[in-house]
Amino acid sequence: MTAPTTIVVLTFILNGTPVHMMDPVLYIPEGPAQEQQVLVPVRAVFEELGYIVDWQDAHSPHVIITGDWRKLPMAKTRYVGKLFVGENLLRESEYTTALSVAPYVRDGTLYAPLMVVRILTGAEVRWDAQTGTVECEHQGHGEPPLLKVEDILGDTVNWLHRRVRLEGEFLGIEGDPDCPATAQGIPVPGAWVVRDNTGSIYCTNATTGLRYGGMTYIEPGTFLFMNGVLRDGYGGIPYLAHVQHGIIEAVSEQRGR
Repeated sequence: MTAPTTIVVLTFILNGTPVHMMDPVLYIPEGPAQEQQVLVPVRAVFEELGYIVDWQDAHSPHVIITGDWRKLPMAKTRYVGKLFVGENLLRESEYTTALSVAPYVRDGTLYAPLMVVRILTGAEVRWDAQTGTVECEHQGHGEPPLLKVEDILGDTVNWLHRRVRLEGEFLGIEGDPDCPATAQGIPVPGAWVVRDNTGSIYCTNATTGLRYGGMTYIEPGTFLFMNGVLRDGYGGIPYLAHVQHGIIEAVSEQRGR
């Protein structure tokens, strides 16, 4: 990355509280994309959010970000993401996306675009050049919002890469012909479908190589409560990733079609 001519230091605010970090968040006005003009110090920010950051340099310099069960009870202990120095690529366990700004080392600190925080943690992030702040709302210890399918599909830009809760009927691997979001084919391997009274959406628990993502023990028609991170899959079809689920024993009339 070419050295920027203008750098503005931003204050990082986590769940309403300003956080002092030795390596600051930077705003680069001449950045190529508005969301990615803000660069965060990877280790400082992710450790504040409760994750473990491991630097790897065996073949190509990169970092692995891992969920820490001691601080994030709902996080998995496997790696949640991988960033490569100088490469415009973010690799998540079941999701890969291009970054318009490649992670780079500045004064011994790895910086990456702000969007990687939202993608890897499901946190809501906002920045304001006028106030000089980056606000991060992280739900690591709380419950994500309970939504309907129509809420998710009607505002995917807002909910993309955020963790949400959903209740719905398990349909199996077959799509719902009445819902375009699931009638176009699966967005990722091993995906399965749930439906509530507003629509249907694909889900995956990232158990690759298994039919229904390992959900064969659940009968179609079973009602589930779930939380997962909204992603965009093949063809831009939205789906819930890393779904954690349980069976709803008592089904109310409101959960019908």
